[in-house]
Amino acid sequence: MIPVFLDACVLAPITQANLLPRLAEAGLIAPYWSERILAEVEAAVLGYRPGLPPARVHARIDAMRLSFEEAMVIGYEDRLSEVQGPDPNDRHVIAAAATSPARLIVTHNLAHFPSTALLPFGLEAWHPDRLLTTLLDKHESVVIAVLQAMAAVMRKPEMTAFGVLAVLARSGNPRFTQRSAALLSQDEPSP
Repeated sequence: MIPVFLDACVLAPITQANLLPRLAEAGLIAPYWSERILAEVEAAVLGYRPGLPPARVHARIDAMRLSFEEAMVIGYEDRLSEVQGPDPNDRHVIAAAATSPARLIVTHNLAHFPSTALLPFGLEAWHPDRLLTTLLDKHESVVIAVLQAMAAVMRKPEMTAFGVLAVLARSGNPRFTQRSAALLSQDEPSP
């Protein structure tokens, strides 16, 4: 199990945010976040989906809190002054990750987390595509099963595993989606 600190930008896209907890439930990752991260997720989702009822977003965030109570990182505020990252708005991410058991920050914003800011805390920043591809390489059958199970319960809209991968590709995960699609294609029966 890989402990990972998840930045808000990887938890806002719903399909990616659905996949990551499922991978945690499968025992592949141990997710960590802070209340500030969850507040950023909520603001981001409501910002790019203004017609979405806020109650649905609150329910999603509450479900994350309840399902992964051990994921909440607290008491990191004293470390903020130690962080020298380039983006003042992301220093809380480094401080919280440094306080958590995770050594990886998973983010789309790699430029906000240069190694010079992370090395003093023993941290690295990975793009979600790298994390997902690494998990696929190490646990192919589990990851494919998680994708298929995820697709099986999708109702609005209904989706196949290939549909899930198409959405994940649009979320910036090209290597993972290409490799997963190739593996899924191998499993499909010939006509």
